[in-house]
Amino acid sequence: MTQSKAKTQKKSLFSKIFRFFRWCAYTTLILVAILGFTGLGFYYYISRDLPNLKKIEDYRPPVMAEVFDDAGNKIGEFWTEARILTPIDGVPKKLIEAFVSSEDDRFFEHKGVDPYGILRAFIQNLKAGQVTQGASTITQQVTKALLLSPERTYQRKIKEAILATQIEKNLSKDQILYIYLNQIYFGNRAYGVAAAARNYFHKDLAQLNLAEIAMIAGLAKAPSVFNPVINPARAGQRMGYVLDRMADEGYISRSEANEAKKYPLQVYLAKTDKDYNYQYAPYFVEEVRRELVKKYGTEKLYTSGWKIYTTVDLEMYQAAQKAVLDGIERFSKSFGYRGPIVHLDSEKKIEEFLKNTHLEILDSLGEGNYYLDPGLKEASQKTTPLKPNQIYNAVITKIDGKDLKVRVGNTEGTIASGDWTWAKNPARRAERWNPSSGDVIEVRLKTSSGKDAPDEAVSLSKTFSLYQSPEVQSALFSYEPFTGAVKTVIGGQSFKKSEFNRATQALLQPGSSIKPLIYAAALDKGYTPGTIIMDSPIVYEESAGKFWKPRNYGGKYYGPTAFRHALVNSRNVVTVRILMDIGTHYAAGFMRKLGLSSPIYKYYSMALGSNEVILAELARAYGAFVTGGILPNIHYVNKILDPQGEIVEQYQAPAIKYAIQYEEVQPDKDSINNDNQKPRNAGNAENNAEGAESQPMGKKSESWEAMGFNATLLDQSSPTTQKDDLLLTSYEKKTLYGDYIPDGYVITPKTAVTMVNILRDVVRAGTGVRAQALKKPAGGKTGTTNEATDAWFIGFTPNLLTGVWVGFDDERRSLGHGATGGGVAAPIWLAYMKDATEKYVTKNFTIPKWVDLSVYEAPIQQMAVGVGDAELGDAGVGTGVATSGPSGSSPSSAEFFAQDLE
Repeated sequence: MTQSKAKTQKKSLFSKIFRFFRWCAYTTLILVAILGFTGLGFYYYISRDLPNLKKIEDYRPPVMAEVFDDAGNKIGEFWTEARILTPIDGVPKKLIEAFVSSEDDRFFEHKGVDPYGILRAFIQNLKAGQVTQGASTITQQVTKALLLSPERTYQRKIKEAILATQIEKNLSKDQILYIYLNQIYFGNRAYGVAAAARNYFHKDLAQLNLAEIAMIAGLAKAPSVFNPVINPARAGQRMGYVLDRMADEGYISRSEANEAKKYPLQVYLAKTDKDYNYQYAPYFVEEVRRELVKKYGTEKLYTSGWKIYTTVDLEMYQAAQKAVLDGIERFSKSFGYRGPIVHLDSEKKIEEFLKNTHLEILDSLGEGNYYLDPGLKEASQKTTPLKPNQIYNAVITKIDGKDLKVRVGNTEGTIASGDWTWAKNPARRAERWNPSSGDVIEVRLKTSSGKDAPDEAVSLSKTFSLYQSPEVQSALFSYEPFTGAVKTVIGGQSFKKSEFNRATQALLQPGSSIKPLIYAAALDKGYTPGTIIMDSPIVYEESAGKFWKPRNYGGKYYGPTAFRHALVNSRNVVTVRILMDIGTHYAAGFMRKLGLSSPIYKYYSMALGSNEVILAELARAYGAFVTGGILPNIHYVNKILDPQGEIVEQYQAPAIKYAIQYEEVQPDKDSINNDNQKPRNAGNAENNAEGAESQPMGKKSESWEAMGFNATLLDQSSPTTQKDDLLLTSYEKKTLYGDYIPDGYVITPKTAVTMVNILRDVVRAGTGVRAQALKKPAGGKTGTTNEATDAWFIGFTPNLLTGVWVGFDDERRSLGHGATGGGVAAPIWLAYMKDATEKYVTKNFTIPKWVDLSVYEAPIQQMAVGVGDAELGDAGVGTGVATSGPSGSSPSSAEFFAQDLE
């Protein structure tokens, strides 16, 4: 019994022990499972927002977009991070060796974390008594850069470890280096080694020398501490350390390291993307930016690394900029001198001003060396380098007889009496200027010949001429009518002073430059170049007791006037009579069809340019005449490529057959100067009939009642018609949108060619005669508004169409008595077109046989508008034909009236 009881107790003990261990095992398993699932959940929680780097293609950092002109020259860039993505085989071997030796000498051996490196760094730091060496590997630095967070937390460290493990597992060492060398920040607005080379040294990677390579590699540890612009001494020490490490690792010899330490580095201070864009074609680049932001959004444009190939011709842009600046400078002198910018009343203020001017000029030219000359102390003592054809702020230091002694920074010079006496004429509300020492004025550098320095000047004197920044503004818009490619756009006198683009954003009164649209609309309603309209006084009662009486420039009336003569000589009264006949609603519909988007108030004063327009849109409308009736498809961008070379977008020209083909001028048959002859007839009724079958037309109908509609035109016009509340008869709708207009056209080729022929006469014998000096076939139209607040000239050759506007931003300010589009805007157009048209083969405006212009002297259609109006009274319209008046609630004609002055 005792033994049995003992056995039972022993068995019970073993059973309890077994149950205990079994419970422990189960508990352990459960705890392990809980911990496992918790750890797994924590892992997924921590890694849920980590960058996905399973393959190198997953690495897509923000990369700068680059803009190129039509010849492939870089003219602009957009970025939030200045990064130039560079493949690993595009990085110099010595640069890779510099990073590896100084940052992670066992990079090609470890698996992301280097225990040996940690131990070595610990020992080195103990010996030094401070932290002199880090233990982070290049892979770990990549994880830090990708996490994009400066926080120092355990969670951050865990994330780094997880990401480092993933990176080492999924990517090769070369791929890790590729990410590292493109991702990290180097200070001075540079992300990645390519941007660092550009920003610090103005070089490509392949151009770097050993000292520059070591300087860039040294920045990786702490770019703010070792920045050579801010801390040149610390940067030099770090560069020396990198060179020594390269020698220790056997990548270079000790003598090479010592030689590189002595190299005199030239270091630059980096600027923003906007600063870069100022240099070449700022108004055009900004227009491209605005267009692409509207289409793709800011983030997409600024981070996708696109290469944007545009339509601009840089030489044409520069010619346009010079034409605008020269034109408004000459014109603005007639307003008198406004006086000095400021007066400095002490030597201390003068010296401080001159020192700041000197440093600003050095900075703009990139001639300050922040590394070898900290604070630019030595550079401050040198002569100020001045570029030709540039405007500078100078201080008058002495009055030497009639000459003025001046200083620009540290450079002294003279303004001869003949170069400043024009300033004796004071501007309105300004006092007569009596120069005195301490006056700060604007000057322009002159050559030794005494002329303003051209861009190519090499030998510069210290002679200046007095300059005054014009208050008047100007805009220019130029494009190829057959391709729609914009070649240049100038939005004002200075993009730095005003980014507002007056060519594409400003609403401006066009004056008589709107008249060609009125006359083209009339041609479609049955007028011909020989239609006679009475040029005699006319009064319109726009409301009870309120009258409007349009006048011609000079107040003279010319009696019966041919349609062609009226446009060539810009007759206001005739134009108003034509509008009264064709109707304001019909004319508004015609303008919309030609691409005008600005508000149209349907009053008779719209015939003279009372409604505001955008220069670029009105210039585009003229293009429909040059192309034979096709509204140009204006575009700024030819194509966009992503960093892999894939096409993001590419411009495709519409598949439309052009009815008009202009022929190249043959020197043995045609004289270019023949375009300067007086207007002459072209074509006749006989060849019109002969060529009728070849005329490109839409569908033909026996009568307008049987005519159908051009579906495309009708669809495009419907929203506009509803928005403008146009009241159109069935006949007017079919005149505007009928299927007699070919597909892809907005007007018939016959109307377009007729308008080109008349507008050529404007240049040959009308208000645009100044454009004759181009000595090439050209046409165009001037425009001047009431009180001469705006001056216009829109002109064209077969290859190029250019619109110019001149005026003040203050729309109430006049350009002065006698200022006209022909006298103010046309010279700017001419100066630009002389240079621009040299890039094109000279062509003639060929008139097809099916266009009859023989009615110039002997009108075949006797539509005598306003002739013999016996009923004409002080308040009578008296056109002798049906009229259409205003409708809708809009401002009155008197408020919008802009009498043309040509």
